[in-house]
Amino acid sequence: MKILVPGGAGYTGSVLVENLVHKGFDVTVVDLFHFSENTLNHILYFDNFEILRKDVRSLEKKFLQKFDCIIPLSAIVGAPACNLYFQEATSINRDSIKMICENISDNQLLIYPTTNSGYGATSGDMYCDELTPLNPISHYGIL
Repeated sequence: MKILVPGGAGYTGSVLVENLVHKGFDVTVVDLFHFSENTLNHILYFDNFEILRKDVRSLEKKFLQKFDCIIPLSAIVGAPACNLYFQEATSINRDSIKMICENISDNQLLIYPTTNSGYGATSGDMYCDELTPLNPISHYGIL
């Protein structure tokens, strides 16, 4: 299976990508490396792993359709950062996901994870799953 992980060099992505590579999936990460991340350096030598320094917002339909599964993780993270960079957060966190959805086929799998901010959970006491109603309380959660 060929998997695309936009934002795969970030905190969550780097853990996910390493596991996918070790399980034998063909993994491509698209990331801008805004913070000079080196979280994936230890798996660069794997034949089933590729990194592209690219903006998620510039991915084309032909490129997206090469993958069996897309797990979009590119994001401006957290309510304070989203408020400070409101337009960029909207463009990356919401609009790029919509663009991906509009440019993939029905045969492709899209796995879209969210944080507790999407559920409006403010403490660690609440357990959320796919059936938990969304109740975002910030711009970050809404996106």
